[in-house]
Amino acid sequence: MKVNTLRRQAWEALKAAGIADPVREADWLLAPALGLSLPKLLFEGDRSVTPLQAEQAWTSAGDAPPASRCNTYWPRRSSAAWSWR
Repeated sequence: MKVNTLRRQAWEALKAAGIADPVREADWLLAPALGLSLPKLLFEGDRSVTPLQAEQAWTSAGDAPPASRCNTYWPRRSSAAWSWR
């Protein structure tokens, strides 16, 4: 199985579950579950994934809390950056 195949399966599962942005959520869940950075997940879609890795990605993707998924890839902004002052 290829990374892109696993991503498509995740997109479809999240879309069927009614998730508003299934592509982004699937990528945020799969990257750490597969041990890949988000850029590697996005740009190395032809990378092979073993059946064990695919199974682990499906079972462990929901284990990471949202903050750990997002802050790994997107810089954290200080609260002052969001201030209207």
